[in-house]
Amino acid sequence: MRQIKNISGPAIAISVLILVFVVILWISGIWGSIFTNFDVDDYQDSDDSSRENAEEYNGENSDSNDTSLDENNLSDETDNSDDSNNDMNEYQNLKKVTVSNDSNQYSVYVEEARTVAEVTQGLMYRTELCDKCGMLFYFDYDNQSGFWMKNCEISLDIVFIDKTGKIVDIKHSFEPCHSAYCPSYSPSSPYRYVLEVNGGWCNEHGVTIGNKVTGI
Repeated sequence: MRQIKNISGPAIAISVLILVFVVILWISGIWGSIFTNFDVDDYQDSDDSSRENAEEYNGENSDSNDTSLDENNLSDETDNSDDSNNDMNEYQNLKKVTVSNDSNQYSVYVEEARTVAEVTQGLMYRTELCDKCGMLFYFDYDNQSGFWMKNCEISLDIVFIDKTGKIVDIKHSFEPCHSAYCPSYSPSSPYRYVLEVNGGWCNEHGVTIGNKVTGI
């Protein structure tokens, strides 16, 4: 066995200091490397990524808001479309006839009175009639029988029409009658059809004797 020589105290102290210095340098190198890897660029990249994510989120929210606005506009359009549909629904079970004067044509949506009971009843007890609505009476032959306003609640224009569709007479704004005796109106010429509309309608639309009614 080889004999180890005794090492003096100062030499040991110097060696320890050198070893401690080396260890400190080694540790500093590791931490420096660690801190160097966690650099500002990586932090900025992370921050940029966060900003991109935030922008994407805001973009998605914006798209969502745009979609909501579009849906609201569509809802408004739908509401408007529904109004038109409601108008059509109001008339869908009615027959449309067209009244023409010298310059214009006007649509009237009519209930049809064909049987004796329907002709006798007419528009009795009705409290209102829409602006474009009326009742069309059909007869199997030409006649000049009179019309009256017994038990009617609203004023009516009574339009007498011959078999060709020409208006032969008009009783304007015939007023309701609730008395025991009600006057009747007989036209000056034979008629095959009679159209009843709101009182004043003919004057309002410039409809006169000699004008035509089609679609009967």
